Amino acid sequence: MMNEVSGEGIENVPEYKASQPPPRMKLIVPKRVIQGGFDEKYEDDPYNMDLKGLISFNDYKSAIGKLNERTKPARQKKIDGMLLATGALLFFPLGIWSARRYRQAKTRKKLLHEAIHEFNCDYPTLYMRYNRRPHSCLTIERRIEEFHGPPPREGNIHPVTGLQGSKDVPFEYE
Repeated sequence: MMNEVSGEGIENVPEYKASQPPPRMKLIVPKRVIQGGFDEKYEDDPYNMDLKGLISFNDYKSAIGKLNERTKPARQKKIDGMLLATGALLFFPLGIWSARRYRQAKTRKKLLHEAIHEFNCDYPTLYMRYNRRPHSCLTIERRIEEFHGPPPREGNIHPVTGLQGSKDVPFEYE
């Protein structure tokens, strides 16, 4: 408790180095398994979720819905299930299945990066990121320009995927 008159009882706030980001609220986007455990889909229903005041329910639902639609072409098809099922009888279908699975994983990663870039363009005050460590998860947090850089502009070219909005505007974070 703080004594309003004397100012006693003020808690010591830890100081952070300039190279170390301050603690921040992260919204971890939950995912669920689909298609018999071969693919994942991000949960776009914010029911019983604490959005921590970062984004409204409707914006969350539309943004994650766009992300799921964007990554849909990289999901397994019926032919992949048939190749995996017949792999028990013959060795040849497993080779085809693994090549298709590898290509779908690369495509999914590219499409996910494009969808994240689109989200960061649409919501310049927020920062979406796919974290690989300590466990793979998609997070949304408030953008801090010292650590995340300025928000990308609509017409920028994404550095990883080459996604281009407009040819008139070169890729810049400034």
